[in-house]
Amino acid sequence: LNGSRSPYGACPNSVLPEYPSGGSSAGSSLAVALGVASFSLGTDTAGSGRVPAGLNNLVGLKATKGLISTAGVVPACRTLDCVTTFTATAREASQLLALTAHLDPRDEYSRSNPQWNDGSAFGTPRHLRFGVPRAQDLEFFGCPEGPLLFGDAIDQLKALGGEAVELDMSPFLEAARLLYEGPWVAERYSVAGELMEQKPEAVLPVIQAVLAKAPAVTGVQTFRAQYRLQALKALCDKALEGLDYVVTPTIGRPVTLAQLDAEPVLRNSELGYYTNFMNLLDYAAVAVPSAFMGNGLPWGVTLFGRAFTDQYLLSVADAFQRQQGLATPAPTTVARNDRARLVVCGAHLDGLALNWQLKRRGARLVESTFSSPDYQLYALAGGPPFRPGMVRVKDGGVAIAVEVWEVPSSELGSFLTGIPAPLGLGKVQLADGRWESGFICEAYGLEGAVDISHLGGWRAYLQSLA
Repeated sequence: LNGSRSPYGACPNSVLPEYPSGGSSAGSSLAVALGVASFSLGTDTAGSGRVPAGLNNLVGLKATKGLISTAGVVPACRTLDCVTTFTATAREASQLLALTAHLDPRDEYSRSNPQWNDGSAFGTPRHLRFGVPRAQDLEFFGCPEGPLLFGDAIDQLKALGGEAVELDMSPFLEAARLLYEGPWVAERYSVAGELMEQKPEAVLPVIQAVLAKAPAVTGVQTFRAQYRLQALKALCDKALEGLDYVVTPTIGRPVTLAQLDAEPVLRNSELGYYTNFMNLLDYAAVAVPSAFMGNGLPWGVTLFGRAFTDQYLLSVADAFQRQQGLATPAPTTVARNDRARLVVCGAHLDGLALNWQLKRRGARLVESTFSSPDYQLYALAGGPPFRPGMVRVKDGGVAIAVEVWEVPSSELGSFLTGIPAPLGLGKVQLADGRWESGFICEAYGLEGAVDISHLGGWRAYLQSLA
């Protein structure tokens, strides 16, 4: 992760030459940081795209595994390797991702990009709920500036409308340790082992030391590690369910080239503290510049989240950069992720008869609010379950009490096909002017229905019957 191991000599940092560029995608990051290229490609197995970005004031996108083809890439860990991009702005990274995120038959690990994560998903993020590591999980390795800079970054994210939520990072960090302490070193050895055996002088001593235990890794150890990783992923996925993303420092503490030379394994391990778990757990991540340290060295944070939320993370990074004064135009559309917002007004309200249909699909309540004052609410004929119909009208409308839920996009189709006539999904305007997908009722369904608009909502109607 340091960029100091190259047949052409160590790559110095683009700002302070006594510090490393970060690596292993050292040259790629420097090409952009020094203005040689407008963007570049790198790789990232343990942090090789994010660490150089953080050290050189760049945006480093480590997309979801398999989203950008690795065909033609010399592997490190074939099951974990990712192609990354280096750009000056998150907007440029979004444009690059939209061009490169395609299924590639030449790459057996390539994955299709869902439509909720295509280029049109890049936009302006709305209310954000983001995770922040607990104090006991943060590690700055003695750097006095790190905690202050990270605190400033959190404040800036809050200023974007974000709500910070404390996150237990211990399962993430345990997963990170598996990368070098577990059997994945054997996967690296499958690439470099033959060279190490036939021409040991061609392999740096530090690399030989890291991979030395690989031949002794057994199948039993490998499966036990996979079982543990899966258990940790279940914990981590659960922790991310109610969050839009998580923010961490990109690195805890920068180190000089001299410090790297003195203790290469230890310092490399420190650089990967916040990066090593990402591909093992199958998350998307983007490193974004945040500040400059007292000596002028760039410092940044990483935003990460569930697989296939890449464009959403880039949208947050874009808003973060614009808040810092970057002169890029604000997107005119709302950012999307792997959750679809749904407005409900009747039996799907929290705790009512059909609410289980949302909760079983992993939906979560975002807010209780009102529609714009342009609707009428009817108690429809038939039942049980008894249901209302909400109809937009030109005159005589009122504001109706509604709830906004977030439903996993992968579950929305099955929910939609289960909605009986005369109800369906369309666009509903809320009191603040937003338009969201929500329940609407076809006009023919009002035959035999009772107008209950004056009660202002379905709950009030049910209470009036009690």
